[in-house]
Amino acid sequence: MITKKRLTRGTAALIMIAIPGLSSSAETIDLSIGSPLGKTGSATATYAHGLEAHGQYLSDTGWADADLYRRIEVGDRGLGICNPDELVAFPDPTPPGTCGGGDVNELDDMDRAEIITLKLPTGYKWVSVWVSSMDNDTAPIHDESARLYADADGVPNGTTPGSLGDTMITNIQGAAIVEQEITIPPANAAAPYLMFEPYDYVDQLHFDNDFLVWKAIIEEIPVEEVDGRMTGGGSVFTGDPEFRVTHGFEIHCNLAEPNRIQVNWPDHRFHLLSLDEAVCTENAEIHQRPRSAPFDTFEGTGTGRLNGVRGATIVFTFVDGGEPGKRHDTADIAIWDDGGTMVLNVSGSPLLKKGNHQAHPNNKPAP
Repeated sequence: MITKKRLTRGTAALIMIAIPGLSSSAETIDLSIGSPLGKTGSATATYAHGLEAHGQYLSDTGWADADLYRRIEVGDRGLGICNPDELVAFPDPTPPGTCGGGDVNELDDMDRAEIITLKLPTGYKWVSVWVSSMDNDTAPIHDESARLYADADGVPNGTTPGSLGDTMITNIQGAAIVEQEITIPPANAAAPYLMFEPYDYVDQLHFDNDFLVWKAIIEEIPVEEVDGRMTGGGSVFTGDPEFRVTHGFEIHCNLAEPNRIQVNWPDHRFHLLSLDEAVCTENAEIHQRPRSAPFDTFEGTGTGRLNGVRGATIVFTFVDGGEPGKRHDTADIAIWDDGGTMVLNVSGSPLLKKGNHQAHPNNKPAP
């Protein structure tokens, strides 16, 4: 597992950051896990850290969404596709309407061309992917085969088989290796999408390739942390019906005192008593003008009083995106009461409606 360097009270150490929304590990994501098994009723499935799988098939009018199909048998596990034509031609009576008929519900090119794309979560890179059910075809006997592409937008490049993605990573061949891992080359590790296409290299008229997209292994991209402090505050709107959340703060990346955060929303007020974890980073996509500090993003956790009662927890991300604050600065804030019940969730990095976040060089040594 990857660790991040951050300062804790009394020492500097390499530790795991346990902040919701801040991932800190390489993970194997099993695409066969989830509910329901069989036809999912959706062309998209979302997994840990925002990894997405999306199914499409080539209809009479072009590429269209196709429901994913989830299988979990050993040797036949992962995601396939149940396109509308297959659902009609190969109904499975148990349960009804789930696209049965042997390997029809795998990712195939039997009648209609099909593809599955995987979307890379933000802040991660590809390590490898696994496919399953890469066994021998029916007569004429030869191996299942497919192409794996790196792709910039997840949209097929035309309708000609064998060239649907931007950059071909490898030809996947079956033979005796029914479940196999494909390592993603470093040059393609940051590709926004991986695209799987069943494709016959031996006999392009023999459209009977089928397999399942089983697992994806992704790794968090390390972020270099910097020192500094941030001040400011303002207001954002959240909820349905919408309400205003105001906040003000002075916080230090190295946890040096003082650290103050005040958050107010209808019938509630939170006051920080202890800043327990802090991660300050520079996002290359944020261009502060004028630049005043070597970082722009402050992520942290702490404890405090909620409506006068101790034991509440706050997790937050404050961003100084430049001037003016109401056009560039954002605030994500989650607060739990002393019993562990979430009482506020400002998510999605809303822009400040009023106020300003200001990053500064640090002016205090670590405690």
